[in-house]
Amino acid sequence: MTPEKIIEALVFVSENPLKPAQIAELFKSSEFEGMEMTEEMAKEILDGLVVKYETSETPWELRRIGGGYQFLSRKEYFPFLRSAVILKNQRKLSRAALETLSIIAYRQPVTRPEIEFIRGVNCDYAIQKLLEKNLVEISGRSDSAGKPLLYRTSQYFFEYFSINDIGDLPKLQEISIDEEEFQKQFLTFSEENDEMTKLVDEIQGENRSGDEPSEAKETEADIAETEIENEESAGLEAVNEEAETGDEIIESEMNDESFSAGEVDFSADQNPEDETSFLEDENSENEPITPE
Repeated sequence: MTPEKIIEALVFVSENPLKPAQIAELFKSSEFEGMEMTEEMAKEILDGLVVKYETSETPWELRRIGGGYQFLSRKEYFPFLRSAVILKNQRKLSRAALETLSIIAYRQPVTRPEIEFIRGVNCDYAIQKLLEKNLVEISGRSDSAGKPLLYRTSQYFFEYFSINDIGDLPKLQEISIDEEEFQKQFLTFSEENDEMTKLVDEIQGENRSGDEPSEAKETEADIAETEIENEESAGLEAVNEEAETGDEIIESEMNDESFSAGEVDFSADQNPEDETSFLEDENSENEPITPE
């Protein structure tokens, strides 16, 4: 069993493109004891396999994808394979997402304002969808004003489109613009956007200042209402104080009356015998005196 056959088998069973560095790392495990393999050696073997399958009549071939190697069926067999296998659900990209992805691929790393300058429309939603599909990734921040995020294509981008590097993309023959001219136009576009933003802020500031008098009126009305409430509250407190004072006076007079009535009437703790004797004395005084 030769290293060439082992590498061929490893690539065959791999679900993702296998890189020479990954193969060299695998050969360091105990299963490959006694076999020497470096990244350069693995790349040489893989390139030899690519040439081998290009000249063979097998229905598959070995392709370079994203810096790695993967077995794929030949494109002429696709009409027959499509009805025989269940393909992974890969939704088609919308026109907006495809345009945004194309700009990122050809001008990476690129900022969102630059993408919007080229497309002429807002690209927030398209970029978000591309990030969710893992077709693009954030590579850092630009040194320009505001330090916007920089976007570039991801490793999965090469697998999705079955290409090895950006150089495999179709060449832009119809559209050609000088980089210096592009930067000049983009700078003008950014300045116009800044002026528009300042104008909007000024208008909003005037609107806010125009609302201040009404707010002041509302504040004055609130103060007047508070004063009226305080006056009413003070009046009620005075009335309550007068009522409490009147109640105290009435209660005091009632106590005095009960005390005076106590001098005439008998209280509950008075001895009943005293009451009887008092009545007898009073009756005796009213009786007529008979002569002896």
